[in-house]
Amino acid sequence: MVAAANEYQRLAGREHQQREHYLLLAAEAWRDEARFDDVRRVLALIKRKKLNPAQNFAYDLLAAEALIQRGQTAAAEVLLTVPMAQVPTAQRGRFLELQARALAANGKLLEAASTRMALVDELTLVEQADNEQQLRELLSRVPLADRRQALRKLAAADRERPWLEQSLRAQAEWPARAPLRAQTAVGTWQAGADGSLHAEGYLASGPIALLLPLSGEFAAAGGAVRDGFFAAYFADQPTAEPRPSVQVFDTGNDRESALRAVAMALDAG
Repeated sequence: MVAAANEYQRLAGREHQQREHYLLLAAEAWRDEARFDDVRRVLALIKRKKLNPAQNFAYDLLAAEALIQRGQTAAAEVLLTVPMAQVPTAQRGRFLELQARALAANGKLLEAASTRMALVDELTLVEQADNEQQLRELLSRVPLADRRQALRKLAAADRERPWLEQSLRAQAEWPARAPLRAQTAVGTWQAGADGSLHAEGYLASGPIALLLPLSGEFAAAGGAVRDGFFAAYFADQPTAEPRPSVQVFDTGNDRESALRAVAMALDAG
């Protein structure tokens, strides 16, 4: 890449009509070598009024990365404050990566994490693994109270919810959820049009989570309860209604294991 950078600079000196084009390519080549002093030197030679919009955007990305490398992250964040609608499709991944780095360096951890969540769609599977590791590390640095508050503001289907919930569970925190409420009233008998009695409503049982200590010092007791439950479950006479499905979760021997089991049960529905 060093040879390529030097060749682009040579062409810039010879091809005057394409000078800025070749200088931009030279700056990109120096960036690939992580030689950001050379990136800054070449960018200073470029006359921006001769760049087209796509080249101007590429210039800003190079300038922002050079600023981040120098520790001037506030200035980099300003350069990267661009609506996504204005970001060329081919540059989205690099743009979001730099934006996340600048935000994190400026202490805006939740914003940086949100940016990395958006970055997932722009990456290959190999790149996603590294991005997700950085995302988890970012969220672990956000105070628990701030994460809980951010979670409360998100809609149930928001794509950011799983990341925040996962980060809370990693520290044995049980994300707050809306309380379950019956959708149909049950238990009161009413007279029908034909004079017969019928219940005012019936709600079939959904999936059942059986949370028991199946490991640790209470494993024997938990196993006995599980066996008794299933003995009654299968001995029950079949009805027109299908039996609800049952899934067993091990609550372990401590608070953290119990909270993880509850979270897993909720995720399983």
